[in-house]
Amino acid sequence: MRILHMADVHLGAEPDKDKPWGAGRGKLQWDAFGQAIRAAEEQRADLVLIAGDLFHRQPLKKELKEVNYILSGLSHTKVVIMAGNHDYLSKNSFYRNFPWNENIYFLKSEQMEALHFPELGATVYGFSYEHREIREKRYCNLKKQGPGYHILLAHGGDDMHVPVNAGELMNMDFDYIAMGHIHKPQQLLENRIVMAGALKPLDHNDTGPHGYWVVELKKDTSNAIFYPIRGCEYTRVEVELDGTNTNRHLHRMVQERVEELAPYQLARVVLTGIYDPELPPEEETLREIQKVVAVEKLCKPNYNFQKLKQEYAQQLLGRFIKELEAMPQDEVTRKAMYLGVDALMGNSDVY
Repeated sequence: MRILHMADVHLGAEPDKDKPWGAGRGKLQWDAFGQAIRAAEEQRADLVLIAGDLFHRQPLKKELKEVNYILSGLSHTKVVIMAGNHDYLSKNSFYRNFPWNENIYFLKSEQMEALHFPELGATVYGFSYEHREIREKRYCNLKKQGPGYHILLAHGGDDMHVPVNAGELMNMDFDYIAMGHIHKPQQLLENRIVMAGALKPLDHNDTGPHGYWVVELKKDTSNAIFYPIRGCEYTRVEVELDGTNTNRHLHRMVQERVEELAPYQLARVVLTGIYDPELPPEEETLREIQKVVAVEKLCKPNYNFQKLKQEYAQQLLGRFIKELEAMPQDEVTRKAMYLGVDALMGNSDVY
């Protein structure tokens, strides 16, 4: 049996809409969804599983009609959809009474359902969110029903959204667990438990490739393959400072690294290493570089503590350094030294 598994499509989201590169990003979410469904048709998938957050918020009726039209174009594929914490079933949700096409199965409540597909020899288990949060463990102790493939459609994995860990999922012994909620695509158990990740990234925290999974499900051997959808991808660009960099030099370094990126990539710049305390990195200037979406400062000032202790021996700064040097030298003391000296020197963003 062939499955196309996706999650966290977030239709209706408009990532970076206030940025120069943000124009049309909302449309790209829809384009990506259409691309994934075309792939399901081309690969003749038996099942499409959408593991929550198809929409970024409560869907409009006209949006459900558009989704229904896209999915109804599948010639022989069954589709199972659950609502997640973003598009949960509110009291007046259009999800509740929408007339889906006959090939589309929507999980309409927070009660666990088992959808039987005799023609596929498979049962899909799952439920939709009716609240923004579900703090109870809802996926443990499920009872499998009948023969054939047993597939769990799930959304969550943190304290506020159906807590469950990889060990608990492995003990459930399902043939496949199709998960959503965490935006980073990953296999929790190779070929058997997959967190689909977001179909497209929503912000600079969603670094790396995003897309959908195609799973060849067999009793003896299974295979899950990730298919990235390009168009926009946030990537981490780490730039290490050595203590001698001026801001003009740093600007040129970042510019050169960004120019190496693929056309569809945007840069989340991470500054590491050390910098001259008299020349702190000018983050705002770096953010003005085209395709730089964020700057994260993990570098620290290259303080000469011995020199500062002698120069300010009769002042608070010198006494502070002397006191901390007398303490056990561990990570906590080291951070305290930098934080204290930075504050006394008039800075505030070392850590």
